[in-house]
Amino acid sequence: MEPDTFLTYLAENWTWAAGLGAAMFALTAYASLLNPKRKEDVALWLMGAQSEASWSKSFITLFDSVFGENHLSLKCLIRSVLASPT
Repeated sequence: MEPDTFLTYLAENWTWAAGLGAAMFALTAYASLLNPKRKEDVALWLMGAQSEASWSKSFITLFDSVFGENHLSLKCLIRSVLASPT
């Protein structure tokens, strides 16, 4: 790739890189706020599920840990808006 082409590519795509970096930083910062039981559930989920039933249970646990257990609450709405793309 020529230097001019590479610089053009960087200039056009820096927002994606910055957004991805910010999202990863936010996820790792938020992970430290989870209680130990939730962290353990997420770690087990990331290591792999043995069946579809255990995967779905792990996904529900992960979803509840991010958005809260009461899905009709203001906290869940705000977190959903923040997590949604524009």
